Amino acid sequence: MLTAHEQMELSVLRRELKSRRARESFSEYISVMMPEFEWNFHHKIIADRLSKLPHQEKQFLLISVPAQTGKSELVSRKLPSWMLGVNSDTRIMLTSYGTNFAMNFNRANQRTMTDTNYGTVFPHLKLNTKRGFSKRTGDHFELEGYKGFLRTVGVGAGSSGYSADLLIIDDPYPDMKAALSKTYRKTVWDWFTSVGLQRLSKKANVVILHTRWAEDDLIGRLSKPGALKGVGEPEILRFPSLADENLHPEDHRKLGESLWPSWKGDEEYLNAKKNLIGAYMFDAMEQQKPPKLGKGLINTAKFQRFTQGMLPQFDFVFSSWDLNLEPNEQKNSDYVAGLVIGYKKPNIYILAEYHGRWDFTETIDHMRQSQALWNLNGLLIEKKANGTAAISTLKRELKGINTFTPHDSKITRVLACQPEINGGNIWFPYGEAWVDEAIVEYADFPEEDHDDRVDALTQAILWLRECDGKMGMQRLMEYYGGKR
Repeated sequence: MLTAHEQMELSVLRRELKSRRARESFSEYISVMMPEFEWNFHHKIIADRLSKLPHQEKQFLLISVPAQTGKSELVSRKLPSWMLGVNSDTRIMLTSYGTNFAMNFNRANQRTMTDTNYGTVFPHLKLNTKRGFSKRTGDHFELEGYKGFLRTVGVGAGSSGYSADLLIIDDPYPDMKAALSKTYRKTVWDWFTSVGLQRLSKKANVVILHTRWAEDDLIGRLSKPGALKGVGEPEILRFPSLADENLHPEDHRKLGESLWPSWKGDEEYLNAKKNLIGAYMFDAMEQQKPPKLGKGLINTAKFQRFTQGMLPQFDFVFSSWDLNLEPNEQKNSDYVAGLVIGYKKPNIYILAEYHGRWDFTETIDHMRQSQALWNLNGLLIEKKANGTAAISTLKRELKGINTFTPHDSKITRVLACQPEINGGNIWFPYGEAWVDEAIVEYADFPEEDHDDRVDALTQAILWLRECDGKMGMQRLMEYYGGKR
C-alpha cells in the first residue's frame, strides 16, 4: 500500500504524463481543456491529422463536415492555442466572413490560454494576466519573448505587414445567400488569392473549413486538380452526414450510415430531412458535395393535385403576380404571371393562373378580373421589380395591393422554399390544361428562358411565411380589410 507521500508523487507523475501527452497530441489536449467534449469518430480523425501540423510544412487541409458537428470548436477555438504552446514562434492568421465574428475565435483562444489547465500543459506560457503579452486586443495578441501571435481578420480585410505560418479560414460565407452569390464567391476567392496566400510564409500550413453551398465555393475550387499547383496539394477531410462511396480512408461506415446519430440524427431522420429540404440543399449542406446548379431545383414530383371536392375552407385567398412592367410600356418578350392562391395553413392551393404577354393596361384588366372572379383578399406584387409610378397606378386602380421585397437571388429564393415544396404543401388542380405547361417551367428552372411562374410562386410562399409569422392569420386578413 502506497504511503501518502508516494500517492502524492504518483499523482504528480500522472499529471505530468497527461500534460506531456497533451503537448504531443491535439486530441489529448482537447481532452484536458474540454473534458466534457463529446467525441465522435470524425473528431478523432480530424484531431489526429491536426496533431501533425507542427512537424509539417506547406499542408493544405480542407475540412468538409456538416454544420454543428464540432469542426469550429476544434480548429478555430482550440487549435491556435495548442499550436502556440507547441511552438510559441508560430504566427497564426485566422479569418472568417466578418471581422467581428472572427474576433470571437480570438477571444476564445485567449480565454483558453489563461485557463489553469493550459498553464499545466504549457507552463512557459502561463497567461493569467495581460503581462504575458506584449500586445493584446480583441483581434490580435502577441506572446512576450516569442515571435508567435494570433491575428483575426474578416474576408475583405487587409493584413499588411504580417506573415503567417498557419492560415485558418473558417466559414468565409455567412449564409446561403452569400454562398450562392457569384459576386460574393468571387470576393472570397479574390481575398484568398490576393491577401490570404500573399501573407503565407514559405513553410506555412493552411486549414480551411466551411459548410458547402456551391460547387465552386472555396473548398470546391481548391479541390480541383492543379488548383494549388506550385503552392501545395490539398488534403480533403470530408465526412458526409450519410456515408457514400467516397469516404475518408479512416471512415469505416457502411453505405447510408449516419455520421453522428446522437447529434445529427439517425438514417431515418436524415432521409426524412432530405425529402423535406430537397436534394440540392441536402447534398450541399449535409453531404458536403453540392451538385451543379441546373434542372431539378424544384422537385415537381412533390406537387400535389386536388379536385374541387377536396378544397378546404380557406384562411385567405389572394393572387401573387410577377409583372416586370412599367406604366405605358408596350408588349415585349416578358410574360406576366399571376397565381390565384387559396391558403389553408400550411397548404397553398393554386386555384387559377393568369399568364400572357400583356401591356400595362391589359395587365390591370386581368388583375381586376381575378379580383372580381375570386373575391380576393388582396393582390401581391414585387416592390423592387416595379417602379414607383407603376405601383401608385395599381393602388389607384385596384384595392388590396401589397408589395413584397425579396432580398435574395432567384435561385436562393427557390432553395429557401424547399420545405414547402418538398413537404407536399403546394397543390394544383386536376384537369386544367395550363397546369402541365406550368409544371414544365417549374421543372426546368433555372435553365428555362422564362421563370415568371417561379417568381410568382416563391413570392407567395415567402410572403406567407413572413406575414403569417409576424402577424398571425387574423391580423393578416384584417390588414386587407376583410374576413372570409
